[in-house]
Amino acid sequence: MSPARCHKRRFGRSILITMLLSGMLLVPSASAATYDMDGDSNLTAFDVVLKKRDAMEAPDSSALIEMYMIDSHLMGYTSLGLNDDPPPQWLLEPKGTVHSGQATYYDGGITSGHASLAPVPDGIYVAAINRTDYNGSMMAGGYLRVLAENGNSIDVYVTDSSGQSQGHLDLNTNAFEQIAALSVGRLNITWTIIPYPTDEGMHYKFSPDSSSSWFSMQIRYHVYPIYSVEILQSDGTYKQLTRRSDNYFTCSGAGKGPFTFRVTDVYGQVVVEENVPLCAGESYLGTGNFPA
Repeated sequence: MSPARCHKRRFGRSILITMLLSGMLLVPSASAATYDMDGDSNLTAFDVVLKKRDAMEAPDSSALIEMYMIDSHLMGYTSLGLNDDPPPQWLLEPKGTVHSGQATYYDGGITSGHASLAPVPDGIYVAAINRTDYNGSMMAGGYLRVLAENGNSIDVYVTDSSGQSQGHLDLNTNAFEQIAALSVGRLNITWTIIPYPTDEGMHYKFSPDSSSSWFSMQIRYHVYPIYSVEILQSDGTYKQLTRRSDNYFTCSGAGKGPFTFRVTDVYGQVVVEENVPLCAGESYLGTGNFPA
Protein backbone atom coordinates (compact mmCIF):
# COMPACT_ATOMS: atom_id res chain seq x y z
CA MET A 1 0.00 0.00 0.00
CA SER A 2 3.05 2.27 0.19
CA PRO A 3 2.83 5.06 -2.41
CA ALA A 4 5.45 6.00 -4.96
CA ARG A 5 7.84 8.79 -4.03
CA CYS A 6 8.52 11.43 -6.69
CA HIS A 7 12.10 11.88 -5.52
CA LYS A 8 14.35 10.94 -2.64
CA ARG A 9 12.37 11.04 0.57
CA ARG A 10 13.08 13.81 3.02
CA PHE A 11 12.77 12.58 6.58
CA GLY A 12 10.80 15.38 8.23
CA ARG A 13 9.72 15.23 11.80
CA SER A 14 6.10 14.72 12.73
CA ILE A 15 4.61 16.61 15.66
CA LEU A 16 1.56 15.23 17.43
CA ILE A 17 -0.63 17.43 19.60
CA THR A 18 -3.62 15.70 21.16
CA MET A 19 -6.57 17.76 22.26
CA LEU A 20 -10.11 16.47 22.69
CA LEU A 21 -12.69 18.90 21.39
CA SER A 22 -16.30 18.59 22.52
CA GLY A 23 -19.38 20.67 23.21
CA MET A 24 -21.21 23.20 21.02
CA LEU A 25 -23.06 26.38 21.92
CA LEU A 26 -24.78 29.10 19.94
CA VAL A 27 -23.56 32.69 20.15
CA PRO A 28 -23.90 36.05 18.39
CA SER A 29 -21.28 37.35 15.95
CA ALA A 30 -18.01 39.08 16.96
CA SER A 31 -14.70 40.27 15.54
CA ALA A 32 -12.45 37.59 14.05
CA ALA A 33 -9.37 39.28 15.55
CA THR A 34 -10.68 38.44 19.02
CA TYR A 35 -10.04 34.74 18.45
CA ASP A 36 -6.54 34.76 16.95
CA MET A 37 -5.18 32.51 19.69
CA ASP A 38 -1.68 31.96 18.32
CA GLY A 39 -1.15 35.59 17.26
CA ASP A 40 -0.37 34.87 13.60
CA SER A 41 -3.14 37.20 12.29
CA ASN A 42 -4.97 34.22 10.78
CA LEU A 43 -7.88 32.18 12.06
CA THR A 44 -7.15 28.48 11.58
CA ALA A 45 -8.18 25.13 13.00
CA PHE A 46 -5.29 25.42 15.43
CA ASP A 47 -6.97 28.44 17.04
CA VAL A 48 -9.91 26.13 17.77
CA VAL A 49 -7.55 23.71 19.52
CA LEU A 50 -5.98 26.49 21.60
CA LYS A 51 -9.37 27.95 22.55
CA LYS A 52 -10.55 24.51 23.62
CA ARG A 53 -7.48 24.25 25.84
CA ASP A 54 -8.68 27.42 27.57
CA ALA A 55 -12.12 25.89 28.00
CA MET A 56 -10.68 22.77 29.62
CA GLU A 57 -8.61 24.84 32.06
CA ALA A 58 -11.52 27.17 32.93
CA PRO A 59 -14.75 25.22 32.30
CA ASP A 60 -16.96 28.01 33.65
CA SER A 61 -15.61 30.57 31.19
CA SER A 62 -16.99 31.53 27.78
CA ALA A 63 -14.13 29.71 26.00
CA LEU A 64 -16.40 26.90 24.78
CA ILE A 65 -18.70 29.42 23.16
CA GLU A 66 -15.78 31.22 21.54
CA MET A 67 -14.32 27.92 20.32
CA TYR A 68 -17.53 27.20 18.46
CA MET A 69 -17.51 30.70 16.98
CA ILE A 70 -14.07 30.06 15.48
CA ASP A 71 -15.23 26.71 14.15
CA SER A 72 -18.24 28.35 12.53
CA HIS A 73 -16.01 30.89 10.82
CA LEU A 74 -13.69 28.19 9.49
CA MET A 75 -16.63 26.28 8.05
CA GLY A 76 -16.91 29.03 5.46
CA TYR A 77 -19.33 31.59 6.80
CA THR A 78 -18.72 35.25 6.02
CA SER A 79 -18.63 36.31 9.67
CA LEU A 80 -18.33 34.66 13.05
CA GLY A 81 -22.09 34.42 13.34
CA LEU A 82 -23.60 30.93 12.93
CA ASN A 83 -25.77 29.80 10.08
CA ASP A 84 -29.19 28.29 10.66
CA ASP A 85 -28.24 24.64 10.12
CA PRO A 86 -26.70 22.59 12.94
CA PRO A 87 -23.31 21.03 12.20
CA PRO A 88 -23.01 17.24 11.80
CA GLN A 89 -23.62 15.50 15.10
CA TRP A 90 -20.16 13.88 15.12
CA LEU A 91 -18.11 17.07 14.70
CA LEU A 92 -15.85 17.74 17.72
CA GLU A 93 -17.51 14.98 19.75
CA PRO A 94 -15.73 12.73 22.26
CA LYS A 95 -14.16 9.60 20.80
CA GLY A 96 -16.40 6.57 20.89
CA THR A 97 -19.69 8.46 20.61
CA VAL A 98 -22.43 6.19 19.26
CA HIS A 99 -24.81 7.41 16.54
CA SER A 100 -28.05 5.89 15.32
CA GLY A 101 -29.62 5.58 11.90
CA GLN A 102 -30.58 3.06 9.28
CA ALA A 103 -28.64 1.06 6.73
CA THR A 104 -29.52 0.14 3.18
CA TYR A 105 -27.26 -1.20 0.43
CA TYR A 106 -26.02 -0.29 -3.04
CA ASP A 107 -23.33 -1.47 -5.50
CA GLY A 108 -21.09 1.61 -5.40
CA GLY A 109 -18.17 2.97 -3.42
CA ILE A 110 -15.42 0.55 -4.43
CA THR A 111 -14.30 1.73 -7.87
CA SER A 112 -15.87 5.20 -7.63
CA GLY A 113 -17.47 7.54 -5.11
CA HIS A 114 -17.66 11.21 -4.09
CA ALA A 115 -14.55 10.87 -1.89
CA SER A 116 -12.26 9.86 -4.82
CA LEU A 117 -10.64 7.07 -2.79
CA ALA A 118 -10.50 4.33 -5.43
CA PRO A 119 -8.83 1.89 -5.51
CA VAL A 120 -9.92 0.68 -2.10
CA PRO A 121 -7.40 -1.57 -0.29
CA ASP A 122 -8.14 -5.30 -0.42
CA GLY A 123 -10.23 -6.63 2.43
CA ILE A 124 -11.84 -3.25 3.22
CA TYR A 125 -15.64 -2.90 3.14
CA VAL A 126 -17.03 0.46 2.04
CA ALA A 127 -20.09 2.65 2.57
CA ALA A 128 -21.70 5.91 1.53
CA ILE A 129 -22.67 8.23 4.37
CA ASN A 130 -25.57 10.67 4.16
CA ARG A 131 -24.84 14.14 2.79
CA THR A 132 -25.20 15.90 6.16
CA ASP A 133 -22.69 13.67 7.92
CA TYR A 134 -20.43 13.66 4.84
CA ASN A 135 -20.18 17.41 5.49
CA GLY A 136 -18.55 18.49 2.24
CA SER A 137 -16.03 15.55 2.40
CA MET A 138 -15.02 15.90 6.06
CA MET A 139 -16.07 12.28 6.72
CA ALA A 140 -14.26 11.02 3.59
CA GLY A 141 -11.90 8.22 4.54
CA GLY A 142 -13.52 7.80 7.95
CA TYR A 143 -13.69 4.29 9.38
CA LEU A 144 -16.94 3.26 11.08
CA ARG A 145 -18.04 0.31 13.17
CA VAL A 146 -21.65 -0.50 12.25
CA LEU A 147 -23.77 -2.53 14.67
CA ALA A 148 -27.09 -3.86 13.36
CA GLU A 149 -30.17 -4.37 15.51
CA ASN A 150 -29.72 -8.14 15.02
CA GLY A 151 -26.36 -8.00 16.83
CA ASN A 152 -24.14 -8.38 13.77
CA SER A 153 -21.43 -5.81 13.05
CA ILE A 154 -19.16 -4.69 10.21
CA ASP A 155 -16.39 -2.10 9.85
CA VAL A 156 -16.66 0.14 6.79
CA TYR A 157 -14.56 2.78 5.04
CA VAL A 158 -16.44 5.93 3.94
CA THR A 159 -15.80 6.44 0.22
CA ASP A 160 -19.05 8.02 -0.93
CA SER A 161 -22.04 10.17 0.08
CA SER A 162 -25.76 9.73 -0.44
CA GLY A 163 -28.93 11.79 -0.24
CA GLN A 164 -30.36 9.93 2.73
CA SER A 165 -31.25 11.46 6.11
CA GLN A 166 -28.73 12.18 8.87
CA GLY A 167 -27.36 9.03 10.49
CA HIS A 168 -28.08 6.89 7.41
CA LEU A 169 -25.48 4.65 5.75
CA ASP A 170 -25.64 3.00 2.34
CA LEU A 171 -23.42 -0.05 2.68
CA ASN A 172 -21.89 -1.66 -0.36
CA THR A 173 -23.80 -4.86 -1.10
CA ASN A 174 -20.98 -7.12 0.09
CA ALA A 175 -20.81 -5.18 3.37
CA PHE A 176 -24.56 -5.34 3.98
CA GLU A 177 -24.47 -9.11 3.41
CA GLN A 178 -22.12 -9.45 6.39
CA ILE A 179 -24.81 -8.24 8.79
CA ALA A 180 -28.12 -9.19 7.15
CA ALA A 181 -29.68 -10.86 4.13
CA LEU A 182 -30.22 -8.51 1.19
CA SER A 183 -33.92 -9.38 1.36
CA VAL A 184 -34.11 -7.40 4.62
CA GLY A 185 -33.47 -4.25 2.58
CA ARG A 186 -33.28 -1.80 5.47
CA LEU A 187 -32.40 -2.20 9.14
CA ASN A 188 -31.77 -0.09 12.21
CA ILE A 189 -28.14 0.43 13.11
CA THR A 190 -25.75 2.34 15.35
CA TRP A 191 -22.34 3.46 14.17
CA THR A 192 -19.18 4.76 15.79
CA ILE A 193 -16.06 6.37 14.34
CA ILE A 194 -13.12 4.04 15.02
CA PRO A 195 -9.41 4.26 14.11
CA TYR A 196 -8.51 3.30 10.55
CA PRO A 197 -6.25 0.23 10.84
CA THR A 198 -2.78 1.40 9.78
CA ASP A 199 0.71 1.56 11.22
CA GLU A 200 1.94 3.99 8.54
CA GLY A 201 1.97 7.73 8.18
CA MET A 202 -0.66 9.53 6.12
CA HIS A 203 -0.37 9.48 2.32
CA TYR A 204 -0.28 12.82 0.50
CA LYS A 205 -1.63 12.33 -3.03
CA PHE A 206 -1.29 15.19 -5.55
CA SER A 207 -3.38 15.47 -8.71
CA PRO A 208 -1.52 15.12 -12.05
CA ASP A 209 -2.09 18.79 -12.93
CA SER A 210 -0.48 20.06 -9.70
CA SER A 211 2.31 22.61 -10.17
CA SER A 212 4.20 25.34 -8.33
CA SER A 213 1.39 27.80 -9.15
CA TRP A 214 -1.51 25.60 -8.00
CA PHE A 215 -2.04 22.13 -6.58
CA SER A 216 -4.81 19.87 -5.43
CA MET A 217 -4.02 17.18 -2.91
CA GLN A 218 -5.88 14.60 -0.90
CA ILE A 219 -4.75 12.77 2.20
CA ARG A 220 -5.38 9.05 2.57
CA TYR A 221 -5.19 6.44 5.29
CA HIS A 222 -5.56 8.87 8.18
CA VAL A 223 -6.52 7.26 11.48
CA TYR A 224 -9.48 9.62 11.99
CA PRO A 225 -11.44 11.92 9.63
CA ILE A 226 -9.71 15.19 8.74
CA TYR A 227 -11.10 18.48 10.02
CA SER A 228 -8.67 20.78 8.19
CA VAL A 229 -5.36 20.98 6.30
CA GLU A 230 -3.11 24.05 6.52
CA ILE A 231 0.14 24.94 4.76
CA LEU A 232 3.05 26.80 6.33
CA GLN A 233 3.78 30.06 4.50
CA SER A 234 7.11 31.87 4.10
CA ASP A 235 6.15 34.39 6.81
CA GLY A 236 5.76 31.61 9.39
CA THR A 237 1.94 31.63 9.43
CA TYR A 238 -0.40 28.84 8.38
CA LYS A 239 -2.95 29.19 5.59
CA GLN A 240 -5.97 26.89 5.49
CA LEU A 241 -6.37 24.96 2.24
CA THR A 242 -9.69 25.03 0.39
CA ARG A 243 -11.63 21.80 0.74
CA ARG A 244 -13.62 20.37 -2.18
CA SER A 245 -16.49 17.91 -2.02
CA ASP A 246 -14.37 15.32 -3.89
CA ASN A 247 -11.99 15.12 -0.88
CA TYR A 248 -9.20 17.22 -2.43
CA PHE A 249 -7.61 20.28 -0.84
CA THR A 250 -6.43 23.07 -3.13
CA CYS A 251 -3.87 25.86 -2.82
CA SER A 252 -2.62 28.59 -5.18
CA GLY A 253 0.85 30.11 -5.27
CA ALA A 254 2.51 27.78 -2.78
CA GLY A 255 5.64 27.32 -4.91
CA LYS A 256 7.54 24.19 -5.86
CA GLY A 257 7.91 22.82 -2.32
CA PRO A 258 8.77 20.98 -0.23
CA PHE A 259 5.84 21.91 2.01
CA THR A 260 4.93 21.75 5.67
CA PHE A 261 1.32 20.76 6.33
CA ARG A 262 -0.59 20.99 9.59
CA VAL A 263 -3.40 18.42 9.58
CA THR A 264 -6.13 18.46 12.25
CA ASP A 265 -8.61 15.63 12.77
CA VAL A 266 -12.20 15.90 13.98
CA TYR A 267 -11.04 15.38 17.58
CA GLY A 268 -8.59 18.28 17.51
CA GLN A 269 -5.51 16.04 17.20
CA VAL A 270 -2.81 17.66 15.09
CA VAL A 271 -0.02 16.29 12.92
CA VAL A 272 2.60 18.64 11.46
CA GLU A 273 4.28 16.98 8.47
CA GLU A 274 7.43 18.66 7.16
CA ASN A 275 9.30 18.32 3.85
CA VAL A 276 6.43 17.00 1.73
CA PRO A 277 7.59 17.22 -1.92
CA LEU A 278 5.28 18.33 -4.74
CA CYS A 279 4.54 14.94 -6.33
CA ALA A 280 2.32 15.68 -9.33
CA GLY A 281 0.27 12.58 -10.08
CA GLU A 282 1.88 10.60 -7.25
CA SER A 283 1.67 10.04 -3.51
CA TYR A 284 4.14 10.74 -0.73
CA LEU A 285 4.22 8.67 2.43
CA GLY A 286 4.40 10.92 5.47
CA THR A 287 5.95 10.12 8.83
CA GLY A 288 3.01 10.91 11.13
CA ASN A 289 -0.57 9.90 11.78
CA PHE A 290 -3.16 10.67 14.45
CA PRO A 291 -3.06 8.78 17.75
CA ALA A 292 -5.80 6.19 18.05
